Amino acid sequence: MELKDIVHISGKPGLYKIVAHGKANLVVESLDASKVRTSVSVSQRFSVLDDISMFTTEEDIKLREVMVKLNDVVVAGAELPAAKSNDEALKLFFEMVLPNFDKERVHNSDIKRLIQWYVLIGKDLDFEAMRKAKDEEDTDETKIEHHEAKSNVIKSQHQAKIDTKGKSSASKTAINRKTV
Repeated sequence: MELKDIVHISGKPGLYKIVAHGKANLVVESLDASKVRTSVSVSQRFSVLDDISMFTTEEDIKLREVMVKLNDVVVAGAELPAAKSNDEALKLFFEMVLPNFDKERVHNSDIKRLIQWYVLIGKDLDFEAMRKAKDEEDTDETKIEHHEAKSNVIKSQHQAKIDTKGKSSASKTAINRKTV
């Protein structure tokens, strides 16, 4: 299962797997034990889990990366806090997962929801594939940054040639005017 196939529907509890989609709706199936199928209109608010990010003090981080880090912490032996844990326990646990999360913009309800989602779908996710996808994304970003830097150098060199040509042709015109 991949995060791009899972949605959270605003106003409805739990997560849903996308079964089919049309022009004006999605057919989804609940991931809980009931496996109820329902149709979701595109006018309803829903979020594909792969598109969700979490706030940090630096750049926002994709939910995919947060789930991988959460899995690493759980595999290392940390115990998930209970759903009714106090706010301090939630924040202390989440600091182990994502030390640089934005404490003002990431609410306790967000942390609870993340833990609930992990409990619900964590056993079905392929964390190695998610880790590879992040590595490939980082490589692609490095290539893009390198290409943009190279492009900027070429543009500045080209602009310097234009400036040089412009000055030389202007000076020739000035010389021609003086001699006439």
